[in-house]
Amino acid sequence: MHANGNIGIIIMETILETQRRLHEERDRLIDSMTKEYLHERKSHKEKVNGDHRVRRLVDRHHEITKKLRLIYEDNDKSRKSELRAIAGPNEFAEFYSRLKSLKDAHRRNPDEIAIPLSLEFQKMNEAIENIELAEKDMIEFTDEEGYGRFLDLHILYDKYINIKGVKRMDYLTFLSNFDCFADIPVSSKKTGSYREYLNALKEYFVTFLARTRPLLSMNEEFEKVDAEFDKKWEE
Repeated sequence: MHANGNIGIIIMETILETQRRLHEERDRLIDSMTKEYLHERKSHKEKVNGDHRVRRLVDRHHEITKKLRLIYEDNDKSRKSELRAIAGPNEFAEFYSRLKSLKDAHRRNPDEIAIPLSLEFQKMNEAIENIELAEKDMIEFTDEEGYGRFLDLHILYDKYINIKGVKRMDYLTFLSNFDCFADIPVSSKKTGSYREYLNALKEYFVTFLARTRPLLSMNEEFEKVDAEFDKKWEE
């Protein structure tokens, strides 16, 4: 007995049927990703939401691929046993045994309806073409961030002005100078409040990028920055 996590429908599945369904799901995910990525997005919010939908599809594709890999690796030999059962001398007995199990499952769950993947992805693709059917807010932003168009550094500003020895400034001036680390006195940089401020600053920008550019590979970006820093440090 298998419960499909995407649609919550109880169905009978053999290993080979699971394998077939996962391949179908992968193909449909690629098709939907392509449609979503190529669809024209008119507003900033539509672009952000569209990228998050693509990110969800990519993550789901990765999970499906992992499941397929486990099936093909067949560490417990269950796939091999199933192939042997349906291709051996008792294939008819195996067929009727599985048919009986299927009928028993439907008898125990008479009201369950198996919804095909095609219907799930049909609705998904309709939402791509008709923005009114899609989710309005895919990710959370503060009012000041304007759904990712602006930065909201109020909390970081409060941390900054509490660092001993830094130059006092208003919030608008801080927005233009928060990255001028060379202007901060060395004595201030030795304080715990400064380290706390730096960690909070990094955390904010990492999460902000994840919310506004979900398709960006943060690990690759950090690797590039680290490599560039190491090169300049050696010079």
